[in-house]
Amino acid sequence: MSFEALRQEVLSKIELLSSSVDLATKSILETTRAQTKILEAKFLSSTEESGPVAASFNEPDSSIKIEALNNSINAIETAIKNEINLIRIELSQIINSEPDVEKITAVMAREALQTRRQLRRHVTDTVRDSTRQVEAIAKLMPRLREVNPLIPPTGGFALDAQALLHLIDILERERPSVLVEFGGGTSTIWMAYICRKYNTRIISIDHLELYLGQTEREVARHGFSDMVECRLAPLEPLEIDGTEYSWYSLSTLSDLADVDFLFIDGPPESTGPNARRPAMHVMIEKLSSSAVVVLDDTHRESEQDTIRNWISAYSGFEVVDEHLSRLTVLAPKA
Repeated sequence: MSFEALRQEVLSKIELLSSSVDLATKSILETTRAQTKILEAKFLSSTEESGPVAASFNEPDSSIKIEALNNSINAIETAIKNEINLIRIELSQIINSEPDVEKITAVMAREALQTRRQLRRHVTDTVRDSTRQVEAIAKLMPRLREVNPLIPPTGGFALDAQALLHLIDILERERPSVLVEFGGGTSTIWMAYICRKYNTRIISIDHLELYLGQTEREVARHGFSDMVECRLAPLEPLEIDGTEYSWYSLSTLSDLADVDFLFIDGPPESTGPNARRPAMHVMIEKLSSSAVVVLDDTHRESEQDTIRNWISAYSGFEVVDEHLSRLTVLAPKA
């Protein structure tokens, strides 16, 4: 076979491969969108009797989970098309520079396998996560019938629905009297709705006036100013075991005592390595004998390291809840 004939044959196979991947991608995306529509219909149907809460999910801002899924699907579609173009470019370069059939075949096989794996992983993870979030929101509805429809949305930097459901379970089990939260926002409002029946005092702490102001406005909007105190605590250098961290001003925390629920969702990861590690070291003397400690974002390796650090430093605590959501819960050993 002449080189030109070989070249044409390989290019034909590239086009066939591209068409096959395009067809498979389209089929998976169409199936995913159809399943999403079914989930959305079932969710809205199951919450028809949930009063203003159900109505709020008909608003554009409240359909964030479905919209996020569709955005993810579109991103996957774009990524796959880009992968196909890269395959075409790389193989064309090989063909034009070196007519090595074995090399061409190896590149085709490697790139095609990688593309299929990426597609399968992205679609599976996106569908699985979105399904869990929709299910979690549906489970929340019967427990929060009196929630104001203007409640801040879940997801993104805020707690997602699965973590929120987990947090509510813990609050209803523990019924705290004094709750301290590092990093306020959506979680502050949701916790207030649950804790008002327990007459809980909530102290929400932020390091930036912008974040604190947003939380204060939401607290007032939902009528929780009498039970939620928002405090500004700028970050300051703090050394623990020879390592320096940026942590909330200790003077702002000096009056805290008998805290029986500590929720840690700050400072942000961007403020430094292991940003939340000081929490237990600073608060250990301020906790009640039955205090529960909840750390957010423990799907991240840095937060898992923080949990291990706390367990090692404070042998009286143990992990009682993990892998149920992105929250990990510590409590005193029985």
